[in-house]
This record gives sequence, structure tokens and C-alpha cells, in this order.
Amino acid sequence: MSYEKLRKIAIYGAVASISGAFILHHKTQANLAAGGYYQLTTEAVKQHQQTNDILGSPLRFAYMNLGRRDIRITKDQAQIVVPIRGSKRSGNVYSKSSKRNDRCI
Repeated sequence: MSYEKLRKIAIYGAVASISGAFILHHKTQANLAAGGYYQLTTEAVKQHQQTNDILGSPLRFAYMNLGRRDIRITKDQAQIVVPIRGSKRSGNVYSKSSKRNDRCI
């Protein structure tokens, strides 16, 4: 094989690997955001008037940083940190939830 052919194979392989990793990361984040723990947390924050006043409307929720050590999700419990940003300030929402009878509480 020629050097040019090996180079093209390496470049295409790298692009495919990086694209696959990006898609896997995005799908994982989307699945977590669609979960009951995340939804329960975001809804509680949206309905809390003081939070809206302090952070400023509209509130925007980002994906969780899965590299954080304080995020723990098991079958029955979750401890998550949701990044939140408003028009005035930004911060993190720390939430603990349990699942009972297939419902998050």
C-alpha cells in the first residue's frame, strides 16, 4: 500500500471515530435529559418563582457534565447536577430523587 492510501484510511478512520463518539455522547445526554429525574428537577425549578427572579427569565437547562463525581444514577435513586442559565445569572441545581412504583419522587 502506498503512503497516500494509508494516510487517507487513517484520516477517514479518525473522522468516523470522532463522529461516532460525538453521536454516542449526544444520545446518552438526550436519554438522560428525557428521564424522570432530570424532568422532575427542571419542572420544579421552572415553577419556583424566586429562582426565576434571581436567575432571570428565560431559564435554559444544559446537559449534565457526566464527568462530575457528584452525579450518581442507579436503578432506584439519582443524585444529579443540572447546569442552569438565566438572563441575569447562571449556576447549578443539585437534586436527589428516588423511584417508587416506577415514579420519580
